[in-house]
Order: sequence, then C-alpha cells, then structure tokens
Amino acid sequence: MNVGPRHTLERNLAYGYIRRRATRAGFGDAGAMTNMSEAIITQKAPYEVDLKAGKKYAWCRCGLSSRQPFCDGAHSTTDIEPLVFTAKEAGTQWLCGCKHTAGQPFCDGTHGRL
Repeated sequence: MNVGPRHTLERNLAYGYIRRRATRAGFGDAGAMTNMSEAIITQKAPYEVDLKAGKKYAWCRCGLSSRQPFCDGAHSTTDIEPLVFTAKEAGTQWLCGCKHTAGQPFCDGTHGRL
C-alpha cells in the first residue's frame, strides 16, 4: 500500500468525514455509543485492495474504522462486529465501501442505488 503524502492526505480527509458521520449518527464528544445497529456509509464506491491467498482479513462493517475497508477496533462502541474472512485467491479485489452489499465483504454494486 502506498503511504506517500497524497495517501496520507486522503486518509486524513476520509477519517474526518467518518468522524463527522459518526457524530451525526449519535456519538457524543467522548465517542461513546451503545445502540448503533446500522453501518455508516464510508464511500459510495468499492475499495481496491490487494489480498494474499490464505490470509485472514477483518472487513469493517460499522463504517467507523480509520483503516477502511479493514477493521481497526472502532466498532467496540457499537453493536456491529467486523466480518473476518480468508482470501481464497491472491490479487486485486474490490471490497464494499457502502457497507450494504449482499455479498459481504465484496462489492456487488449496491452503492449505485443508495
């Protein structure tokens, strides 16, 4: 994964966006919430990621992770758990960014209807 200045800027912008959405979803100043049962849409497009065959990944289902599309533990204040999966094949895959796909964790185009 490229960690250059542009990547850092994009990540910081995404994190700010996610925090604002979380605030609107009911998080207080301390970030505490108890009954979040609907995921926050992090983006209406898939995430392009390179997966390694046989490796386990934890896909963020709550939308609060700052490491999208993967889990960073931010769900701990919600009722939503990450989806742990093992990549069946190596290579580029498209993981859902809207969190509404029927084929979790892979994008199925649902974001186009949201």
